[in-house]
Amino acid sequence: MNFYKTSPRALEQFFPQDDQGYALTSFGFYFSFRFPDGYRRELRRRCAEICADYWRLCGRHLVWMTEPKTKYWQRIPEGYSMQQWLQAFPDQDWVWSMIFHSGRIPSEAAEYQITGLGKSTQTFSYSRLTLILPATWFAQNPGQHPIELFLRWSAILQARDGSAGLGLVPPEDTPKRGRTSKLAAAFRQQFPGAELVNPLGQQNMFWGLLSVNWLTMIGSECIEKLGGVAGIKTRLANEALGSEIGIHEYPGGMIFSAGEAPLLYQDDEIGQPPLVYGPVARLLKPLRTKEPWGSWGLPEEECLDWLARFD
Repeated sequence: MNFYKTSPRALEQFFPQDDQGYALTSFGFYFSFRFPDGYRRELRRRCAEICADYWRLCGRHLVWMTEPKTKYWQRIPEGYSMQQWLQAFPDQDWVWSMIFHSGRIPSEAAEYQITGLGKSTQTFSYSRLTLILPATWFAQNPGQHPIELFLRWSAILQARDGSAGLGLVPPEDTPKRGRTSKLAAAFRQQFPGAELVNPLGQQNMFWGLLSVNWLTMIGSECIEKLGGVAGIKTRLANEALGSEIGIHEYPGGMIFSAGEAPLLYQDDEIGQPPLVYGPVARLLKPLRTKEPWGSWGLPEEECLDWLARFD
């Protein structure tokens, strides 16, 4: 993970504070899931189950949440659980959203974070769930491994696709996002192996897959479109770096791991995308969205080139 070998000075510039000393960005290890019709009761329950597992690992760090009904910010009540979150909704299909994070104030960019949205494809909306940990969390918790967590959560949710790896996290505040957008753009140009972990900017996921990363997950529908497990393995075997790709199957899908650890860039070449991410990117290219969508640090006219950076 050349994150640890990168000069602290090279990274510090990307983590400014506002005039009150609150973080305007953070850097973390993210897990992202994308799936249709998350408003359905069963999918809401599965998302809550994953969040409860995250809570078991590090929920003590979470401080703020959006209240399920009003969507207003509030401090997380003592003893709060995901079961209480579920009980805030009718026992039927229902649109939902959630944010939980560890910031000192609601708008601070947080190292620990859960954000999700359950909507309907009938309104041309796609659903998502993102969970974020500090970038050093796995090093500090050697009994946990990101592939094992991603496999467990993927098996529970049965999402269409997702990814996991290192990423830059924006603040939970629209004006502050605007102030840090150029900084995010500079970050992705220097560290193309990382992701901009901005769930609000993923609306084009409705039309197809987004970027791959160190870990990339696809569900049964995508596997079938790519010719099945055997076809996928054959195509990867024909890649020059195909032997570097790990395939981790679970009931209903598979996860690809590109190398032994996440990379910010290729070798010592800051700005160069990791070559080992290429085989999975090319494999999934036929399923990738062709719809551009501008977001934090990513102008609309550069969106599709960013999604194709590992090709």
